Order: sequence, then structure tokens, then C-alpha cells
Amino acid sequence: MYHRIKHRIKQSRLIQYTLILIFTIIIVLLPYPGQPDLKQWEINEVSAIKDCLVVTGLPTTLEDCAKTLGVKAEKATESAEHVFMWSESNKEKAEAAIVLSNFSGAKEILEKLVINDTSVQKDLAFASINLREYGRAAELCESIIQEEANDTFCLDVLGISYYTMNRNKESFEYGKKAYDLYPHPCRYLNLGLEYGNTGNISEAKRILDEVIKTNKDIVLSCWSPIKTSIAVSDIDRYNLCFLNDDKSKSICRAFAREGWVEGNTTKVKTPAEIQQEEEQKKLLEELNQDRVL
Repeated sequence: MYHRIKHRIKQSRLIQYTLILIFTIIIVLLPYPGQPDLKQWEINEVSAIKDCLVVTGLPTTLEDCAKTLGVKAEKATESAEHVFMWSESNKEKAEAAIVLSNFSGAKEILEKLVINDTSVQKDLAFASINLREYGRAAELCESIIQEEANDTFCLDVLGISYYTMNRNKESFEYGKKAYDLYPHPCRYLNLGLEYGNTGNISEAKRILDEVIKTNKDIVLSCWSPIKTSIAVSDIDRYNLCFLNDDKSKSICRAFAREGWVEGNTTKVKTPAEIQQEEEQKKLLEELNQDRVL
């Protein structure tokens, strides 16, 4: 019986083709090996962490947000990786990219989405300012501010962006409003820098003196024009500086000692000059004891 069936299969092309077709359909319907089963709770978790990072504009880390939500940072990262890789929603993928600090990836996706969605605009502004694309970040937040004048996230973005773009009056107005609405040490730090930008040097010094005396380490974690990644243990080797209103002089104070000193004339540098200086700093890092923020 078996040999007879086997013989008929060999003799019948139709049966052979039918079996091949059935086998192919089975293979196609099988789940792709290694593909995770993306869960709705993972999507929700990533979205919640993204909101925690973006909504207020205040300095928040992935670890802080994960702790607030009662999850481990490693697990949150794993969820973000799953969502970024397997979600069919571009908005969800962009949120995952922000959680993973993949700001260029997030910006690329978000630029293709419907831009009149406020949450998309905020996410795009957040990605842009982290990429130091201050003009784009300001453009997006100006649009949001027209609809929601007290949006502290965008007030922070505009204060910081216009500071770096030498639009001193607007920088001060937005930064002060953010601080008045919701006082925070980082907004106080930015306000001090913005006072200096408008020429109110005495008030800038007073505020920044207070910041240094109260909690100088906060300077290293604030989302601000002088955002830096130096180690807390090295802070006493640095100076805190701001430029006066016409950007002709830097005004500095060491973290480790009292007193402010006016620096040499400072010009607005080109990107090429900035890159060259950075390369020189790296070469002379071991010899440089007068670091400046």
C-alpha cells in the first residue's frame, strides 16, 4: 500500500506540485523565528516613559522615569527596543527612539508625521534641542505657545534656544515666565544666564552665586544652554561663565572659590572654529587646569 502511494506520487506531477504548495503555505504561516510577540503593555510603558522625559522640560533620566513608573530601567530599555523594532506605528517607533536617546532616529520619523499634532510637535522639539538644532526646536515651540501660552516645556525650549541664538530679550522673557509658573533650580540657573544675556550682570551674578552656594552639582544635570557631562568629582576644576549682552566678554567664577572675573574679548565662533578648539582641548587635556563651562 505504502509503495503504491509512493509510486503514484512520483508519477503524478499534480500531486507533487500540490504537496509543494501545501509545504510552502505552512512555512509562510509559521511565526518568524526570533520575532518577539510585541505586547500592548510594552507600548504603553514606552509611551509613559517618553512622556516623563519630555512633558515638563525639566532634567529627567530614564532611570528616574522608570523608577517613577515602578519598572526597572533595563526592562524599560528592552521594551523600547522591541517597540522600535517591531511596531507598525511610526509614532510608537519615534517614542521608543526618544526613550533610547536615538534623537536623530526619532527626528527622522517625526518629521514625516502630521505636524499639527501637539504631542508630535513636542517630541520633535525635544529631539531637535537634544541634537542642538535650536532653530527647529524654537520654530515648533513658537507654534505650540500660540495655542498654550503656559506650556512650561516649550517655555524652557524657547528660553534655551533663543539664548544660544543670541535673541536675548526673547530668551529672558520665556525663561522668566517658565520660572514664575513653576520654580525649579534648573530654571533658576537658566534665569541667571539669561539675566547676563540682557546686560543685567549684577542680577546674573547674584543668582548664579546662589546656585553655586546652594547646590553647585545641579549645574551638571540641568537641561540648559551649558548642559555638560563632566563628572561631579571634577566640578571644582571648572568655571561657570556667561556672556554679557553684546557677547564681547565672558564673565566667570570658579566653582571652588568666590569672586567673578571678566574674561578676554569673545567672538561668536564658527562651527569649524569650535571643532578645531575641541580637537586642541583633547590634545591638551592632561595639561589644562582651567576648564570653563
